[in-house]
Amino acid sequence: MRTIGIGLAVAASNTAAAEITWGDHGATVGPARQGCTDQEILDLLSSLGPGDRAGIDCPFGWPVDFAEAVYAHTHQRPWPGRGRDRAKHYAGLRLRRTDLRVRQVAGGRPLSVSFDKLGATAARWHSGGGVSGGFPHPVGAGARAQYARTPGIGPVVGVLQGASACL
Repeated sequence: MRTIGIGLAVAASNTAAAEITWGDHGATVGPARQGCTDQEILDLLSSLGPGDRAGIDCPFGWPVDFAEAVYAHTHQRPWPGRGRDRAKHYAGLRLRRTDLRVRQVAGGRPLSVSFDKLGATAARWHSGGGVSGGFPHPVGAGARAQYARTPGIGPVVGVLQGASACL
């Protein structure tokens, strides 16, 4: 059984991957791969076999409140946060539900998924870079997506930094 970890960044030069092979007597950690291109990521994910897993440090979507606000703005509808507590509304625009939960349990300040930060990484995932067919599409409704399943690749799970320590 193998576990592949991918730290996806906006630029391939800042993207890395690692692989752990699990055996009866322990685990073997392979060399870190740095500067992973979209094709290399797709090749790694396509190499997963039965029982293998992949974790990807990448937001698969945007906060629901943010997506609804952009939709309302684009369609010239009333701003969806009117009448709500401003601090809670702004937190909902900046952070996904998983981010809010991690902050509640573990503390700290998760990164916002605005486009100039993590959102650009999410856009790289959804665009699939230059890879024919693209990356697996997360299963779920837009910003609520937590994992992806694509025939021939299997489940792909989004990883939140620090989440494993508190969940």
